[in-house]
Amino acid sequence: MQLKIIEILLKEAVLDIKNNKKDDAIDKLKKINLIDENNILSNFYLGNLHFEKKEFEDSLKFLKKAISLKSNFAEAYNTIGLVYKNLNDLNKARKSFENSIKFNKNLSDPYNNLGILRRDINDIKGAKENFLKSNQIKDDYFPAYINLLQLYERLNDLDSLKQLIQKCETKFNNNSIIKLYKGKLQYKIKEYDNSISTLENLKFDDSQQFLEKSRLSQLAKSYEKNKNYEKSFEYFKKLNEYSFKLLPKNTNKSFFLNQIKIRNDFFQYNKKISWPSENDENDLTPVFLIGFPRSGTTLLNTILKSHEKIITVDEKNTVEILIEKLRELTNNNFENLKKLSKNNLKLLKVNYFDQISKFVNGNYKNTVVIDKMPLNIIYIGEILRVFPNSKFIFLLRDPRDSVLSCYFQDFLLNNAMSNFLTINDTINLYDAVMNLWKNYNNIFQFNSCIIKYEDLVLNFDSTTSKILNFLNLPWSNNLYNFNLTAKNEGLIATPSYDQIIEPLNKNAIGRHKYYQKYIEKIGNKLQPWCEYFDY
Repeated sequence: MQLKIIEILLKEAVLDIKNNKKDDAIDKLKKINLIDENNILSNFYLGNLHFEKKEFEDSLKFLKKAISLKSNFAEAYNTIGLVYKNLNDLNKARKSFENSIKFNKNLSDPYNNLGILRRDINDIKGAKENFLKSNQIKDDYFPAYINLLQLYERLNDLDSLKQLIQKCETKFNNNSIIKLYKGKLQYKIKEYDNSISTLENLKFDDSQQFLEKSRLSQLAKSYEKNKNYEKSFEYFKKLNEYSFKLLPKNTNKSFFLNQIKIRNDFFQYNKKISWPSENDENDLTPVFLIGFPRSGTTLLNTILKSHEKIITVDEKNTVEILIEKLRELTNNNFENLKKLSKNNLKLLKVNYFDQISKFVNGNYKNTVVIDKMPLNIIYIGEILRVFPNSKFIFLLRDPRDSVLSCYFQDFLLNNAMSNFLTINDTINLYDAVMNLWKNYNNIFQFNSCIIKYEDLVLNFDSTTSKILNFLNLPWSNNLYNFNLTAKNEGLIATPSYDQIIEPLNKNAIGRHKYYQKYIEKIGNKLQPWCEYFDY
């Protein structure tokens, strides 16, 4: 009798899943578990459903139970991998996907998911192999085709992209996602009219938000290449308005502005700050690459990492973790910075370099490690308290170009980046950040090297030599091959990837001039900064 009840409940739960009635399915599956807690399928389905609801602890509980009952349950290992990836435990995620493949080599999903994981850590060769294997197993497995299209597009592998689009057009007739990538390809081969025609006729619904944002951004860029700046600006504005509607409820643009205000209030222009020196001459000297976003920091980072004596850590939360530990030690009171003991400072230094070690292979003590995160500029005061001899490379760009580029960029939105959805908010953030920079320069004497993006592009040798002298490093001809470094390492996650894989050009210099009639207030509000930085 109980077996019959379980069979009925299981069939009804599967039907509920198909009809997207997840809560009803969970109720029925839990009823099965009350009758038989060792039912493999009810535990597996419960694990999957809790994963879809982002209830990761519950998901792991049920999936691990399923595996304890069936040790070679490949599908369960695959979902466990997805859970760990969402929890950012990439090692466990990788092992879970590999276990899924070990127990069933004929599943497309784990190969595809392992490919995504490898793509995200810039193992581009491994990602490509996994996506291709996924499609080899199942020739019509659509997710792997899309991941391959994205990979080829970001890598600028246009021949492979074209061939795959042609294959997909035959296999998935009239599919909007394939058309999106066709529009991207047309843009890359400079067929801007065709790109516009392809993309204008597409529309993605709210279940495909990433794709719609990509379409709007690509249209804006295509119109810009066609010198139709009015339509270009129109689509950049649509992109930001669309992004604004998608902001998570817990995103607060004022939070980041408030963090800057707190520091501006404490590190005031005429304030005298005297901290006891606890620096050890044997301490490693960290180097920080800072600036306002979209000022060329990714370009400079890629150039510098081409030097055989330089290692870069690109946009990791190393400094944020340092600042959080400082908050704990000072009870979130800047006045207590001067009270930090020698042991406190030693612990902070050790913790910081432990974080750096997570992103650096091998022994880095005989090299220069550059920690690149543009908005770490707001933490200069606290960094100097821990590392008084630290060095800062400050990359500057025409304020009008920098602000406009931030407004045009489709960032992954958080508290800081949500300030780039309107022109006024972008200018206000720029103003706040640069006022804090001025205050730091008036209060502290610290090791800084100020570089202009325009000089980097127009006077490459002399500008990079200036930086190398600042870092006490000799010249290296490897610097000329920075775009090959970007291609070889597959830095596809950065918004600037398209630019840094190309040879240096001055196309982005003075970009704001094309949009002057649409954003006149940019010039007015930023004029003091243009004068201050000599633009």
